[in-house]
Amino acid sequence: MKIRTRLQIIAIFSLAIALVIGLVLFLTAQRVNKEISGLKIADEIAKGVFELNIITYEYLLHHEERMQTQWQLRHDSLTKLLTGEEFKSPERRLILDRMHQNLESLKALFSQLVENYKRRGRKESALSRELEERLAGQLLVKSQAMVSDASQLAEASRAEVAIAQQRSSLLVMVFVAIMAAIIAAVSFMFGRSVVKPIRKLHEGTEIIGAGNLDYRVGTTAKDEIGQLSRAFDEMIGKRKRAEEEVRLLQTITFAISETGDVHSALKIVLQKVCEATGWIMGEAWVPNSDGTNLECSPAWYSRVEGLEKFRKESEKFTFPLGIGLPGRAWSSKKPVWVGNVTLDSNFPRAEIAKGVGLKTAMAIPVLIGDEIVAVMDFFVFEARKEDERLLEIISSVASQLGSLIQRKRAEQEVRVLEEQLRQSQKMEAIGRLAGGIAHDFNNLLTIIKGYSQLSFGELKEGDPLRENIEEIRKAADRAADLTRQLLAFSRRQVMEVQVLDLNTVLKNLDKMLRRMIGEDIELTTLLFEDLGRVKADPGQIEQVIMNLIVNARDAMPRGGKLTIETANVELDKEYARTHVAVTPGPHVMLAVSDTGVGMTPEIKAKIFEPFFTTKEKGRGTGLGLSTVYGIVKQSGGNIWVYSEPGRGTTFKIYLPRVDELAEELRVKVEGPELPRGSETILIVEDDEKVRKLALKILEKQGYEVLEAGGGNEALEICRGLEKPIHVVLADVVMPGMDGRQFAEKLREVCQGFKVLYMSGYTDNTIAHHGILDEGLDFIQKPLSVDGLVRKVREVLDK
Repeated sequence: MKIRTRLQIIAIFSLAIALVIGLVLFLTAQRVNKEISGLKIADEIAKGVFELNIITYEYLLHHEERMQTQWQLRHDSLTKLLTGEEFKSPERRLILDRMHQNLESLKALFSQLVENYKRRGRKESALSRELEERLAGQLLVKSQAMVSDASQLAEASRAEVAIAQQRSSLLVMVFVAIMAAIIAAVSFMFGRSVVKPIRKLHEGTEIIGAGNLDYRVGTTAKDEIGQLSRAFDEMIGKRKRAEEEVRLLQTITFAISETGDVHSALKIVLQKVCEATGWIMGEAWVPNSDGTNLECSPAWYSRVEGLEKFRKESEKFTFPLGIGLPGRAWSSKKPVWVGNVTLDSNFPRAEIAKGVGLKTAMAIPVLIGDEIVAVMDFFVFEARKEDERLLEIISSVASQLGSLIQRKRAEQEVRVLEEQLRQSQKMEAIGRLAGGIAHDFNNLLTIIKGYSQLSFGELKEGDPLRENIEEIRKAADRAADLTRQLLAFSRRQVMEVQVLDLNTVLKNLDKMLRRMIGEDIELTTLLFEDLGRVKADPGQIEQVIMNLIVNARDAMPRGGKLTIETANVELDKEYARTHVAVTPGPHVMLAVSDTGVGMTPEIKAKIFEPFFTTKEKGRGTGLGLSTVYGIVKQSGGNIWVYSEPGRGTTFKIYLPRVDELAEELRVKVEGPELPRGSETILIVEDDEKVRKLALKILEKQGYEVLEAGGGNEALEICRGLEKPIHVVLADVVMPGMDGRQFAEKLREVCQGFKVLYMSGYTDNTIAHHGILDEGLDFIQKPLSVDGLVRKVREVLDK
């Protein structure tokens, strides 16, 4: 029989008293409900303050714009709660007003920080770092004050609930006493079923008010008090779960934010989740290097017999997409719950789990955007029904973990880019120094080489001086090679570019390369069909290939495998973002890989620096790879090296692809005799010794030669000259007037002459970014007798 029916029976005897007491009870119950409602609102305020703090911390770490929107939403909802009329007591009203003031102060501080970060993004003047840190500190202090006030409000509300419930209990007991006097017999029959649950409710309010959220009334009655008791138990259970969830999220968030790597963060999450939820084992599965399978990474398990065996067996497994518990979460990108893994047909470890006694399992994916970076699975011995709330909690933890991994990735990318930029700047500085040295040295080498060649030719066979001069010539040639390599590294040599098919270049070099590497090294070429074309100097590209082949050969003293590969590749924005100086777009890749000794990170960091070598003394100048680096860079490309000690090395070159037809490779055929002539040649060179040498060489070959130390002097000579000038041999870089400016002014005085420019390094006068302007003739210093005579004849015969 319901309480309502019992009261109706009793009301027959004392209707008037029952009505009055019922009205009092109704009002008291309303009061209790109102205070309970106030307690819920206080809890909502506390939860809102906590969420606002979490968003504030995340914004201070990441400065993401989406955090601003979330922060504003939490601020608006808190403002609405704090300005409501639910709380009448002066004590709680005072706390609410103080919290509202703090919230507005918090908003002002947060707005200042947001504006400052925006100014940074626009590169406008921003607050000083010291002031910015002070704002952040004030923000955290205000946030902490809000947390403290929220706790006081919740405590005050609990106290009001306890008081209201005590009053309600007192009125109920008075009601019972009065009714007992009127209907003693009925009260004797039904009093026990009514008073006992009410007493338990009363005790429960006091126990819960003391902070013990584990208390439960636990009644089985079907009447209204039973329903109220069950509702009371459910409310306390929800309250406890909510507080546990908040504590768990807070603990894990702080823990993983302090870890130094993803592996440690995963292990902490596994341990904290298991300890907080009662699950006995957790594992993390991460994609392998090629992204085809999940591999077992860290794990945590309680010290229960059998779990260590299960863990060791699990390490032998990998899971492709859709297979096994981790594979299903990987495929669906959603949590997966299995009530009994020993009966699941898609659980390859079922027999192992059965032997250990594991039953229920769940898997939670860790995502960054739409990318799965890990899958966590958890196990427990007993069979459990799917707990949606638990899945939501752990999914929230996985979301926090995903944010951490994303931040760690960004930090790693920044470190890599900073190192690449530092290395690039260092190489640029070394290149400038090397180019300057090579420029000055080339004039000296021109004199040494030229006069030694002239002297050698004038000495008779058997003359003892011929051997000495021959050694001088050889030394000068070696010095000239060094300067050419320095110019290549510093990107100051003049390039005569053609549209090339790298496959054709490699095929032409095939026999030479095989002779270079020897019989104990296996050479494999993987040439991509329909390979794109590139613009480069064919001679310099051949030098790049041969230098890389020699380097690979020396890395395999006991033989090995050498692979040359070409391919069309598309370098996207993501690749360019993580590699300094890379421009996205279509490229042609040339890769040279060996199975040699490999390199340590320390050696790899210096591998392109000039004069750095790991070879023994006398077996290398240390300019081979620096030359490769300079040629690739001057050709508009990039070169990257991948190597590990004992596992070989791969050099990958990326050159921009062009949509032009490949040109036929030009081959120079030179006769045995030096060509002669009788034409008039004007030499314009500010270095007197170089000028005199060129004059002597050309006069010896029959030419009529005029000389000038600069542009103005040469113009004066030409104005008074009656016969034509056939070739002007002009230095590119001269004081007052450069070679090209002189040639243009000379055309105002006379016509019909050709110009041959000479220089020790590239200059924007005749070459841009090292590429010779179309239609111009150029000879590189240091000059040699043979080279100068043949080049002059070539220009004259055009």
